[in-house]
Amino acid sequence: MDFLQELNRELDEFWSWAETTREAYERDSSSSLIEDVCLYSEWDKILHLTGVIIAELATNPDSEAKIQAVLLVMALNNEDQDILDRCEEGLHGEAAWQVIRRGAVFHAYETRWQIAEWIRRSDQAEWNGVLETLLKDDDKYVQRRALLAMAEKLPSLADEYALEKIKDEDFMLRLVSLRILNEHDSPDLNESLDFLSEDPEPLIRREVEEIRSLL
Repeated sequence: MDFLQELNRELDEFWSWAETTREAYERDSSSSLIEDVCLYSEWDKILHLTGVIIAELATNPDSEAKIQAVLLVMALNNEDQDILDRCEEGLHGEAAWQVIRRGAVFHAYETRWQIAEWIRRSDQAEWNGVLETLLKDDDKYVQRRALLAMAEKLPSLADEYALEKIKDEDFMLRLVSLRILNEHDSPDLNESLDFLSEDPEPLIRREVEEIRSLL
C-alpha cells in the first residue's frame, strides 16, 4: 500500500469536512475553521497513517513529500502533539534532522513552535542552532517557545536574546524574557526591571514588583 497516497486521500476528505482547502490553510494556518480536528470521524486514521509514514522516514528520510505530510499533520495536531511525540520517539539521526530543519521553516506556525519544543526535549546539541532561526520567526508565539527552549539548552545565549526582547512589542515575549533574566540571575536584571517598571501591561508591572520584593 502507498501510505502517503492513502494519507493524502484522507486529508482531501478532511479538508472537505472542514469546509476549507489545503491551499487556504497554507495561506492562514491559524484558521478557526479547523480547531477541533479530533471531531473529524476519521481523525484517528489520519494519525495512524502519519505514524506509518514516520516509521518509513526513520529508514528512508529522503522523501520530501512524506516529510511535508508529517509536518502538515503535526500542525493540525498541535493541541495533543501526538505527531510530535511520535517523531521524537521514532526519528533519530539524519531522519530527525531532516524533519527538524524543514519544520523550522514550515508554513504553519503550529509546526514551528513544536519544532522548538522537540529541540527543548532533546539531547542533540547540534540542533540548538535552529533555535536562533526560530527566535527570528515572524510569529511571536514561535519566538517565545524558542526562547524558553534556549533558556534550557543555551542559557547564556538565551540571556542575550531575553535582554533584547524585553523591548519587544509582544507583552508575553517581554514577560518571558524578564522571567528568564530573573531565573538566571542575570547581571542585567536590575536594568531590565527599571526599563519595565512603567510597562503598559499590568501583568508585567506586577512581575517587576514581585521580583524586586525578593531581591
